[in-house]
Amino acid sequence: MESQQRQHTQNTSDYDEKKEEDLMTLKIIMVGSMKNAFGWKPSVTVDVDKDEITGEDLLSLIGLDRDEAKMFGFLLVNGTKVNREAAVDFIIKEGDTIKAFPKTFGG
Repeated sequence: MESQQRQHTQNTSDYDEKKEEDLMTLKIIMVGSMKNAFGWKPSVTVDVDKDEITGEDLLSLIGLDRDEAKMFGFLLVNGTKVNREAAVDFIIKEGDTIKAFPKTFGG
C-alpha cells in the first residue's frame, strides 16, 4: 500500500510544473473495499493533462496497475459501466463522475 501511495505522489509531482490551465482535476470515488487501497479514503483526486486520458491510464496513475490490482472490478463513468478491457480505450473527460468498484461488493 505504501508503494502505491509513493507512486501516486511521484506521478502527480510530474504535473507540478504544468500550467494550471493545461490540467484537469479528476476525482475517483472509491466504492467498498476499493477504499482499502488508499487508506480507507472515500476518494482520490488527481490533476492530469487535458489531453486524452484513458480509464486504464487513470487507474495506473493512481497506483492501480491493471495487472497488479486484483481487487479492481470496473469503473462507473457518468453511470456507464467500464470494465477492465474497455478501460484501455475509454476516454475520461473533464467533469466526468468516476467511481471505482471492486470485483465483488455488497452486503
